[in-house]
Amino acid sequence: MLENKDKYLASRGNYLNSFLASLFTLMLGLFTGVLLARGLGPQGRGELAGISFIFTSSGSLIGTFISAQSIISQLLINKRINGINLLIIFMGILGAVLSLIFYYIFNDNINYNNNYIIILVLLTFTQVIYQSSCAVQRGLGNFNIVSISIGFISGVYFLCLYLLFYFNYMTVFSVLLASLFPIFFSSIFLMYKLNGWGKLNILTFMGYLKSGHSFFYLSLMALSIASIDKVLLLKLSNLTELGFYAVSAGLASPLIILAETIVQISFVEVSGSKISGDGVRVALSRFRIGQASLILFGLGLILIGPWFITFVFGSEFNQSILPFILLVFAMVFRGQWLFLDNSLQALNLKKSSFIVSLIGLMAMALTGFFLVPTMGSNGAAISLLVGYIVMFISQVAMWRYELGVRWCELWGLNYNTIAPLFSLAKIKLKEFL
Repeated sequence: MLENKDKYLASRGNYLNSFLASLFTLMLGLFTGVLLARGLGPQGRGELAGISFIFTSSGSLIGTFISAQSIISQLLINKRINGINLLIIFMGILGAVLSLIFYYIFNDNINYNNNYIIILVLLTFTQVIYQSSCAVQRGLGNFNIVSISIGFISGVYFLCLYLLFYFNYMTVFSVLLASLFPIFFSSIFLMYKLNGWGKLNILTFMGYLKSGHSFFYLSLMALSIASIDKVLLLKLSNLTELGFYAVSAGLASPLIILAETIVQISFVEVSGSKISGDGVRVALSRFRIGQASLILFGLGLILIGPWFITFVFGSEFNQSILPFILLVFAMVFRGQWLFLDNSLQALNLKKSSFIVSLIGLMAMALTGFFLVPTMGSNGAAISLLVGYIVMFISQVAMWRYELGVRWCELWGLNYNTIAPLFSLAKIKLKEFL
């Protein structure tokens, strides 16, 4: 009984530590967004957003999605990490190659010289290694190490941007250089802590790929959903509209980080609980916590966000206000869908998850195709909102069909859910004082 209580408090400790790290990252991310907007302007901010999408986000997400879930699943089975670092480096190379492919797909919209291409391929390679290393550390339960690395990257990146802004050296290229070095050193640190430099047996390698194969199509779908708004703006609008959208998305991003912080831990917890048949109960408990947090945090953002855009980012970004409000609502539905979706994956119901994601992606693409050419960033935000509402409703229906969970069971916190959080907060407060 005591052992179960310790595990329960430990899982709450993971939530608290990850939340504090995310809160620190959010604060720095907010100031970082202001520096980028004021230093680059709408056109430059859109240019940076386009590059980040093409090289880092697309290449890194593909490489990470192929490997990360595979590694986590394998670690949960037998805790084997021999040769993991070699697999991570291989994924980094794959991500770098894929980033070049994405560049040539979109080079009719964004053209850069060879120096840009070299630095961005290096950035993609490093980012894939970092994200994959974080996935392994989370699979091993080392959440504190990941939190430290996230704080380090955010802090160094913000300091570099501040110096660039202060000395009037901020350009798209200098910003990319500033983002490369903290990720590079954090990647080395995480791989060193893994100590997985042994030989990668071919059978072990095939085992990793086999365990992650079932996640591949879901990961590809997740990449498509995460990218559809940028693709629509790049192909059907212009970089200035993408700049307005980037500010809106950046200010709404706390909801994404909040949701993913809980999801990352919940995936491991639900995967571990499904063996005992307790996975659905754990998943519902985590969903209720995440749901309440998203709604309350979203309301707060809507109250202060428009004022913040006008007086902090600058009046030239006033066109970001409406898409920001729309994106807040979209991110609330996205977070709820993400909780339910990842729980289905952890419970090995991947086919249902894929069907829901496909329905949502089609809704986003069709809505955006008609709205983005005439409405720009507003159209992209509306397409995301429509898509995530469709996905959430479809996911709830899938939970009813697959697991027999009724709609009313998805709502509301109860004492048993939140009491351990208050207990842990009291313990941490006493330790601090």
